[in-house]
Amino acid sequence: MADKWQGDDVYVLPQRQVEPYRLWLEYLKLALSDDEIDVDREFYREWGDVENTTFNQWWSKGAWRHLFAIDNQVRIIGSDTDDVQSEKSSTSLDIRIPLGKPIKNSLEDVRSLLEEHGASIRLDSTPKGKFYLTPDNVDKGFIKHMSKARMNLRLYRYRLIHQGKTNQAQLACQDWYRWATDWNNQIETKGWNREKIFIPTPFHNWCGYLESPDDEQWGEEGSDPQIARRQVLRYMNKARNLARNVGKGVFPGEY
Repeated sequence: MADKWQGDDVYVLPQRQVEPYRLWLEYLKLALSDDEIDVDREFYREWGDVENTTFNQWWSKGAWRHLFAIDNQVRIIGSDTDDVQSEKSSTSLDIRIPLGKPIKNSLEDVRSLLEEHGASIRLDSTPKGKFYLTPDNVDKGFIKHMSKARMNLRLYRYRLIHQGKTNQAQLACQDWYRWATDWNNQIETKGWNREKIFIPTPFHNWCGYLESPDDEQWGEEGSDPQIARRQVLRYMNKARNLARNVGKGVFPGEY
C-alpha cells in the first residue's frame, strides 16, 4: 500500500493523512444544507466558500497549510533564512550543534536531548494546527474507524436529498443500499481493483424487507426488519451528531 500523503517539505498534517480533513469539510458542507443544524459560520470564515467548491479544488489552493498543518522544517538558528523567533515551546526544541564535533557524537547528543524531552511520546503536547481534530485521543477511535464515518457521510447525504419527507430515512437507506450493491457488483463484473463496500446486516434486512415484504425469511430469528430499521437509524443519527459537532466547530468530537 502506498504511503499516505502527509504534506510538503515545510508543512505536515498532524494526522499524517488527508482523509480526516476531507471528512471534516464534507460533513461541514452537509451541515450547511441541513435545515435542523446551526453552523457557526464565523468560526469557519477562514475556510472560504466551501459550499461552492469541491474538496480537491479547495485543498489544492493550499488551505490545508494555514488551517491544519504544522511547521515541520528544520532550521539553522540565526541564519539568514530563519524567520522564526527562538522561544520556549512545549512542542519543539531549538538546538545548536557545533560543527567541530564528530557527526556521530552530535547525533548521539541530539538523540539524548530528544529522549530527555519526551519526543514522540508527549501526546499531551502534540503540535496542532489552527484547526485540529478533537478529542486528543482521536487516533484511538475515529481515525481507526474512518470507514464508518465515510459510510455515514454518504447515508447522511442521501437523507438530506429527501429532507422534509416523512419517509426520508427509508428512502435514504434504499438509496445507499442500491449505491453500495451496484458498486460491489461493478467491481466483480468489470474486474476493478477497488475495495468493496461493506454492507452491514441491518441494511440487507431492512432494504430487503422493503423490496419484498412478503418474503418468509422476515419471520426468522435475526431477520426482524423492525430491529434492522432501528439499527439503520442509529447509523443516521451518528452522522447527524457528527454534523452537529461540526456546526459548533468541533470534529469529530463525541458522537
